[in-house]
Amino acid sequence: MIVFLLLASVGAEPGSVAWKQVPIEATEDSVLFTQISSEAVACTVELELSLTGEVRFITPLSCPDTLFDPVRLSLLQWRFHPPSSDGEGLSLKKKFTAVFEAATVVLEQEINERYALVRVPPAAVPQWPHPPDKDEKLRSLFLLESIRGGSCILETGVDRHGEPFDLVIVDCPNEVAHSIEKALSRWGMKTVGAELGDGTRYRLEMHF
Repeated sequence: MIVFLLLASVGAEPGSVAWKQVPIEATEDSVLFTQISSEAVACTVELELSLTGEVRFITPLSCPDTLFDPVRLSLLQWRFHPPSSDGEGLSLKKKFTAVFEAATVVLEQEINERYALVRVPPAAVPQWPHPPDKDEKLRSLFLLESIRGGSCILETGVDRHGEPFDLVIVDCPNEVAHSIEKALSRWGMKTVGAELGDGTRYRLEMHF
């Protein structure tokens, strides 16, 4: 997924600053969840930190299950400055809120340890009844030229009839990509967060 991130700045207390911050990358499921919600969706968690500033546990306080995974994957890699020698500074527990909002505007990225605004792009949802990555024949074909557990990545536009156009193979065996393109053309696609035929490009990734 192509994800644009803005981490908004709010004041930080002395000793509570994170020195390693990994941006939140929205997953395909979280993008669809946010786009279908048609509104900003918040995920608030509590971080439990070690004395050396590592994130030990992350507990959801108010967070949809679909959004918790990308937030957790990012925050587990964060590091905070440890408490000062006089006992002042970083609390061993901190609250963090990520707000997922549907938008396609690229904004300047800024990172803060308390709050993140994650802007997710529109999504294209294939309408096929049986996903190609579940087809054993196609999986075998994929494995002949790639590795098990790999993925097929395509980028495409969607015309006003819901069919792909100007499809580009980013990383996928040609035969597999052409089979997927045929399936997309046959069953069509629905777009969420954008209008059909408006020129938006979509990134499709299927794991085999």
